[in-house]
Amino acid sequence: MAPPPKPLNVIALISGGKDSIYSLLHVLSLGHRVLAVGNLYPQGPGHVTPLTTSSPITTTSSISSIGTGSNGGISTQTTEDDAPDPDSHMYQTAGHALIPFIARALGLPLFRAPILGKAVIGGSTYAPPPSTSLGSGAGTGKEGGEDETESLIPLLRAIKEAHPTANAVSAGAILSTYQRTRIESVAARLDLVPLAFLWQYPTLFKSEGEAALLAHMEEVGMEARIVKVASGGLGEGELWVDVASRAGREK
Repeated sequence: MAPPPKPLNVIALISGGKDSIYSLLHVLSLGHRVLAVGNLYPQGPGHVTPLTTSSPITTTSSISSIGTGSNGGISTQTTEDDAPDPDSHMYQTAGHALIPFIARALGLPLFRAPILGKAVIGGSTYAPPPSTSLGSGAGTGKEGGEDETESLIPLLRAIKEAHPTANAVSAGAILSTYQRTRIESVAARLDLVPLAFLWQYPTLFKSEGEAALLAHMEEVGMEARIVKVASGGLGEGELWVDVASRAGREK
């Protein structure tokens, strides 16, 4: 009998949304270890910050490290919490100001970096330009400018420098091939195993109905609160509704 596989040392990407947190719970339930969480946040208006991985990471560097201190407090070193949510194809940023509190609740060190560029490399698959094949920074697409996918490279490099045993990265991708293939591209270049434990989740549990994912979140004690509405048919009355609850799923 083959020995059981060794647990992975995982960097968990979190957006503040329910899916990335539920994916993190799957990582733990399968016996893997989460070393740190990483987050990309929107820059404030007028900010153009080059990404670097210079060490040490300080409050003035483009990547900020946020962790729990010995006194149980939290050091919030980024100042972009009031930045507007960008029109991003790749990243969910609603509620990004709450990320430090999520990290504190998880008891994990948090690393953050700004989102640079925009979606300039289209299509469901992703191949970075040759100049960025080694992950030197944000890549340039056929439309010019920097592709936002590449913002992950310096962030994950900084976490790997702080946690050299890290060998995997998790994300909450469920149905978006666009998102999953971009995570895989970055992971491959940084020698990380990409983990997407929620991939095709609605299909896997189709017999349980469209709300199976939300029901399963409720079963493990998750609350998935609506913190922003920006769609026709949704009003302020939906704010703070727990969509993982039975009442929220039926609303």
